[in-house]
Formats: sequence, structure tokens, C-alpha cells
Amino acid sequence: MSKNNKRIELKKYVLESKKLYESEFPELKPDTDAAYGKAFEVFLCRDVYGPRLGINSQDDLDSCMDLNSSGEGPIDIAILPEDDDLHIYESKWKTKDSASFDKSWTDKVLRIETIISKQSEIEKLPGYAKEKINDFLDNPSKDKTLHMYLSTNTAPNPDQTKDFEERTELSTQRFKKFNLIYHLHRATVVHDEWSRVHSTQLSDQEIKKDDVHTYKRRIFELADKHKEIHMVVAAGTEVVDWVKQNTNLFHENIRGYRGKNNVNKEMLETIDKYPEEFITFNNGMTATATEIEDLGPKVKLKKFQIINGCQTAETLRDYSDHKYKNTTPEKKQENLKKLRVLMRVVKVDSTASDTGTKAKLIKANNTQTPINSSDFRSTDPVQVSIETFIKNDRNVKYDSKRIHYARKVQQLTKKKHDRYIKLTELTEHVFAFENDSYTVYKDKKSLYDDTLNANTVGNYWKVFGKDGQSVLRLPDSKIKKLFGICFLSLFIENIIKNRIKQYQKDSEEFTYLYLKRIYVSMIGLALRTYLSNSEYSSLLKMLYKGDKFENQNFQDVINSLIDCVYDAIEWDITMQKGILQATGGDPNINIRNYSRQKDRYNSVKQKFLNNRKVEPEVKKVL
Repeated sequence: MSKNNKRIELKKYVLESKKLYESEFPELKPDTDAAYGKAFEVFLCRDVYGPRLGINSQDDLDSCMDLNSSGEGPIDIAILPEDDDLHIYESKWKTKDSASFDKSWTDKVLRIETIISKQSEIEKLPGYAKEKINDFLDNPSKDKTLHMYLSTNTAPNPDQTKDFEERTELSTQRFKKFNLIYHLHRATVVHDEWSRVHSTQLSDQEIKKDDVHTYKRRIFELADKHKEIHMVVAAGTEVVDWVKQNTNLFHENIRGYRGKNNVNKEMLETIDKYPEEFITFNNGMTATATEIEDLGPKVKLKKFQIINGCQTAETLRDYSDHKYKNTTPEKKQENLKKLRVLMRVVKVDSTASDTGTKAKLIKANNTQTPINSSDFRSTDPVQVSIETFIKNDRNVKYDSKRIHYARKVQQLTKKKHDRYIKLTELTEHVFAFENDSYTVYKDKKSLYDDTLNANTVGNYWKVFGKDGQSVLRLPDSKIKKLFGICFLSLFIENIIKNRIKQYQKDSEEFTYLYLKRIYVSMIGLALRTYLSNSEYSSLLKMLYKGDKFENQNFQDVINSLIDCVYDAIEWDITMQKGILQATGGDPNINIRNYSRQKDRYNSVKQKFLNNRKVEPEVKKVL
């Protein structure tokens, strides 16, 4: 596909997203440049960068941007997938297909260096960005990396690209507290990033048995009783071609490219100065193929993908494509011809729900850095059974939209009357509703554990098991119960979203309403406490069918319970501020830290259940 076609396709994706999100965000409806620019931000956050960084929860994605911001930046989106890894985005959209890149955008991006150096500048930022930056800046170290992106649907020319790279490189060199890395994502890069998230079509790859430059034999089959395995010594030029030609090369590589962090900077140095020694110091790559077919002088690797080695492959591509010190393009090409990478290719089953060799390989090859545990659960038989049940029940709807279950990151065909519930979304809603919210806020990874310790069942099976025990398939009634809870949680959160719009982000009212998971958890607790088991089950069945949400009495009950949770949170935060002030502490409450504290959750729970209005309201629900 040509670069121009990618730019046109990207525009189509954004316009489709604008229409899709207009019902949720009326601010996107006008046919203005500002509305299109905001739609581009939502598209980048929800459809591109969020999923690429493992953020799939709707609640978490909503906390990464501010739809009502003025757009003066330099922060449109802020994502903190891990404590040592912050990603900040400045997006620039131009509606005209012929619109050109604006060099002044680089000035805007470079302001980040000043902002993160001064607390007074951080305090001026919107809440979603200020909170994430402050969390990231706790205990700065060289192990931390802040990625700053300029993402645009335009196509900067070589001079503009060079200007961006040279100026941001100087900023990177000046900054010493932690790694500061800049990325220029033009239209073609944004398109490719979108494709990596949504494309599921894996390509075949033909590889010559003899080295492409030295013509020596370089593919060796290993003697293995159980699996077909080949070792390949690949040239740097080959790896670069694979990355450029195969958008979906890293489809099941859980971690995306980390940019020029310390490890990758050292890799670049080796590529540039000691290319012949690269194979000695690099760990190599692991790839899979559903078939390894002998074609005489070549082997054909069907549905080829690299499941470990994204950093290596992308760094080689980065070296090839972008300025590196004063190395000429000719010298870089010569270095890549000299460089060799060891790659292991393992033949795996072709089924999409493979939980055998491929699943073990992916987990074994991606545990050297923190990952999203939900990715490992997407192929569990119980998840496949849930997906199948929801697919076969064509009548299941929420908010007049046909429900689909997305157990893994995949291409989602966006239609006006469709609503996708992701594995992470279902897990977090149900766990908060039936257990607690502080675990969801504090330690999402634990939601996918088999066991917490030797004597305690894992959180995953509390949601998807039977009596806390692992299962291969859930009864239909349990699946309906899970989605009934999910629909009610969405209903509660939507009411809160509409309420919160009337308040300023720095107001106390906004703070109390910000903790949507606590509201879900408290209302779930109240229903289980004051309804009998049969009444509770009956309610969830009705919620699954969608019978209650249009009922005015039901709406009044939920609104009243939300008021009771609000009062309990307000009371607890006020008490906490008073205690802190009396003891000489900082009375300002960090709402993110507050949401993670078990003792605060229990305090709110006690105040909520002691409210005499709660039980009578719950009794009205049926």
C-alpha cells in the first residue's frame, strides 16, 4: 500500500470513529476542524495507543484524556501503563488531504522538557495529565522512560523530519533525570500502529537457506521429538525488510517497541560501531510459523510472526530509517549487511485458540518485563465458551446495541448498532461489583491470577470460575449473570459520567464522582446484602435481557443509591482531610492513591451500609 493510500485510509478510520463516538460525546458532532481534531484524539487513545500499551479498560482509557480541553497542549493524551513508563501525546489533525506539516508543532512538543522540570508548570496541567506525571516523577531514575509523541495525519517532508529529529535529540541529550524520548508519528506510522492493533491477518515469509550476503548455509533444523524447530541466522537487512513489509509481524508480541531507552540505545551503539559482534551480545529473536515448507533453495514460513524480539527488530529498522549521529545512509546499509541475528522458528498449531506450545512460548519469552496478564487469558477455554455463547445469542443487547464479546485484541468491525465488551472490561466490572474496587484500582494484574497464595483462590476464578474453582466452560446462567452485572455497571457509570460533566475538574464534586468503580462496588454490595439469593439472581437475569433499564422506578433507585455512595465518599474524604490538617499533614487528597486503599474502601462501605436509605431503596428494585 502506498503512503498516500495509508493517509487516505487513516482519514477514513478517524471519520468512522467520529460517527461512532458522537452519541457518547456530543462535542464531536459539529462539522468543524475542532471537532475533527478531538475525534482524532479519541481515535488515537481508544483505537491505537491505548490498546498498543495494553490499556483496554474503558474507564482507564477515559482517564487518559480530556474531551473538554482547549487543545493548547502539549499534552492531549497521557498513558501510564507502568510506573516507570509514561507516554504523552500531542495530536495534530488537518482535514484537507493536501494539508502540510507545521514546523511550529515541534516547538509545542519541546515544551514538555520545561513542564516536567517545574512543579509549578505541572500544576497548570489538566487533572488526568498532572496525576500521571506526578506518579511517574516519584523516585526518578535512569530506568524510567518518558515517551513524547507528535502524532499527525499529515506527511512531513525530509527537511521537516530532520528538523524534528535534530531538535528533539538535543533535548534528549540535555535531560538527565530519566530517559526522555521523542517520536514523530506521521500519517503512515499512525496507520501502521492502528493496523498492528486491529489486523489479525498473518503473512507468510520466504527465507533463503543460504545467507543473502555471504551465501553460506544459515538455516539448521534441530532434532526435537515433539516440535519442528529451525535456527536461522538472519542478516540485519533482512530483519529490516520484514518489519517494513509485514505490518502484523508482532501480532502476538505483547510489548510494543519501547523506543530509544537505555537498552535500545546500547543496541544502536553496537549496530553502528560493532555490527559483526551483534550476534554475540544480542539474545536473538523467537518466531512462530504454522508450517515450515521446504521450497528447495528457500523455506516458506506460513503465518510468520515474531513473538519475542520486537525491540531488536524495531531497533534495526529505526537505525535504518532515521538519523543516527553522523552515520551516512551508505554506512548504515553496510553495517546492516554485516550484522547477524540468531532467530529460533518454532512450528505451532494453527488454531486461533492455541493454548499449547504457542501460548507457553509467548509467556516464557515475554516475562522478562512486566506485561498485561489479561493477554495470557484470552485463549482460555472458558473465554472461548463465553465468546461462543454471546455470539450465538443474537438477542443480547445493551442500550439498543447488539453485544459482542472481544476476548482478545482483534479487529473490531465498527457498526453504529454494535457494542463490544472486552475481556478486561467484563473482568473489572464483575470483580468490582461482587468483590471490591480497590483491587481493580491498585493491582489489575492480580485479577488474572490462578492463586493469590497457597491458601487463597485467585481473583480470576472468582469471576470466571465455579465456586472459585477453575472450569473449562461456564453454565449459560453464569454467563448471563456476568453480563447482567456488566450492563448494570455500565448503566451506573453512564449516570455518573453525565453528572460529572457539570463540574469543574478541580472541584470537590468532580473528585467525589471520579471514583466510578467504588459506586459500582457499593451498589453491588447493597444488592447482595438486602436481596435474597433468588431475588438477586432474578434481577441479574432481567438486566441481561435489558428489561429494567428503561423502567423509571429502576432508574430512580439507582440514582438514589448513587447519592448514598456520594454521601459516604464525601464524608470519608472530609474526615481524612480533617485528620491530616490536625496532625500537620498535607490536607490535599491524592484521589488515585485514595482509590487504592483498602481501609478507605472499608470506611466508605461502613458509612454507606449504615445509611438508613439504602435498604428501602434496594427493596424497590424489583
